[in-house]
Amino acid sequence: MTDAESTHNRRSIRLPEYDYAQPGAYFFTIVTRGRVPLFGQIVNDEMRPSAAGLAVHMVWDALTARFSMIETDAFVVMPNHVHGVIFISDDGTRDGAGAARDAGGAANGGAGGTGG
Repeated sequence: MTDAESTHNRRSIRLPEYDYAQPGAYFFTIVTRGRVPLFGQIVNDEMRPSAAGLAVHMVWDALTARFSMIETDAFVVMPNHVHGVIFISDDGTRDGAGAARDAGGAANGGAGGTGG
């Protein structure tokens, strides 16, 4: 068990032999430290983003301008975590990322439309 695994007391779900730098669809979750609700709050069953939550949306929206090899898909900001799906191409273009998506990446990553 690695230091990170013992510190967080949870098993990694990463595939040990998989190269996560290769092209394809990737679903991710980022959780705030201590699960502190930094990104907003739920009021009347609706997410009300804080300034930090709005900043997360702005960074997500700017990702494709910054990295030509990715295409973004489903995305949602919750009070203490963020979920998203990105497609990474091997040819440095979003067209390549779209090809990865169209080849079944969304089915593998569980994406379906945009969330943010």
